[in-house]
Amino acid sequence: MPTYLIHGFRWPRPLVRIHIILQNLDDAAAEWLIAPATTETLLDNFSELWPQTMANLPNLRFVEQYDPTDESPTACSQPYAYIADICHEVKLGIEVDEVRGKGLGDEQWGALMELRDRLAADEKVGWFVVVCGDEDRLDTGPDTDEEEEEGYATNTTAPVELPVREAVRNRRMASKEGGYNGATPETTYTNYSDTTSSRRSRHSRNSSDVGFSTSEKYTNPKRLTQSQRTPTVTTAPTASPSLESPREKRGLRKMFSMVRQKSMSSLRSKKR
Repeated sequence: MPTYLIHGFRWPRPLVRIHIILQNLDDAAAEWLIAPATTETLLDNFSELWPQTMANLPNLRFVEQYDPTDESPTACSQPYAYIADICHEVKLGIEVDEVRGKGLGDEQWGALMELRDRLAADEKVGWFVVVCGDEDRLDTGPDTDEEEEEGYATNTTAPVELPVREAVRNRRMASKEGGYNGATPETTYTNYSDTTSSRRSRHSRNSSDVGFSTSEKYTNPKRLTQSQRTPTVTTAPTASPSLESPREKRGLRKMFSMVRQKSMSSLRSKKR
């Protein structure tokens, strides 16, 4: 866990973000300035903006504070970073007065104050002790790309043909061919895909083909013998379809009434 004794000033995180956006620094990460690419990008940017100032700050560097044991939502984004012209890593111990006694040159001090005024005018220049628990800040979490690939692999399933669908298909093929599918005797349902009139007429026509009566269908199955339980299908002559539609009945009644009236009028005319 590196610990540093630095001389410099704090750079508030909102001001860091503003500077990166205004300068259009795509390679800079505002939340972690000590990343190599971010450090290089910011130092190059400072040198382009203020070359004379940066010439007097050859050892300028960025320092971040970070506690890896802090699991709060704001732990990864600290309120400020540090800009330092002097930075000493504390291994076991250090004499602060010895480090401070080395002093600063006037040009270095003036350049640091000028840089402070440009970046964070309200912050003070002084000495700070900063602890950074993980400078590499490795990402130990799962890889998003691998998770997406695993998700696609687990969600990709081939279509499964269910037995019920197979039975329905067999029934449809049997009804089209006019035969009886003996492989699925338990799935014999009435086909209601036709129109109302044709469905009723076919139901009336086919009702006489089955070899048991209505009373036999609702008889207690325990009292029936094996031969009585199994219905026999017999071929009967095709009967004329029964007209159960009220509209058709009214039409026939009207037709019969007109025929009757015509016949009556013809008989009356003959008598005269």
